[in-house]
Amino acid sequence: MRCGWREKQSHLSSRTDATLGDFWNFLALKLGELPDVINERYLDEADIKLLVRAASKHLADAKTPKRQYTALRNLLIIKLLYQAGLRASEICDLTWGDLTPRGESGQVYVRKAKGSKNRTILIKQKLWTELMEFKASAHSNQAVFPSQKGGHLDRQNLHPIVKAIALEAGLSELVSAHWLRHAHGSHAIERGTNPVLVKETLGHANLAITDRYLKARPNDSSALNLMDL
Repeated sequence: MRCGWREKQSHLSSRTDATLGDFWNFLALKLGELPDVINERYLDEADIKLLVRAASKHLADAKTPKRQYTALRNLLIIKLLYQAGLRASEICDLTWGDLTPRGESGQVYVRKAKGSKNRTILIKQKLWTELMEFKASAHSNQAVFPSQKGGHLDRQNLHPIVKAIALEAGLSELVSAHWLRHAHGSHAIERGTNPVLVKETLGHANLAITDRYLKARPNDSSALNLMDL
């Protein structure tokens, strides 16, 4: 009886080890794929400027107050997605109470972020001023970026906004909100930002994920030290 119990325990232990092994192999594979994903979804700083320019043109061309409001909302969505590195769900869930002043600028408080703790992101003064002008008399419990029907903009409606602006800018139709998040991480690393700070800003679960931005877009390479052919 005892021998059978030991055999059963040994069998369960082997299955558990195999399952854990499969999990870690899967995780390593997915992390290894991240640099390729980042490269495939890479927007350089010139691309970001094209997006902002296209969104700004929509605002300049808007003739009615309603269209002007929508165009300004969309412009600020593009800017905040990039500057704060927010996920689509995070920017849709923001209320004005999540934005608080800090000196001459302000900060965004991101609640219950995916795979990480709540986090605070500092916002540059220019964008902060634009957000506060857009806020006008909105209450703290109201959505920062409301839908046409009121309430929070949902992810299904966010992606067409980003896609339309990307097409207007002459970029890929595949551009999504997450591309702007990738751009934040890549550009911050390229500009010499400490990867730990990038990790905290983006809300990555661990530094290994953030490190993929550096591997995908290295600032230096031994290839640059070779002779020209």
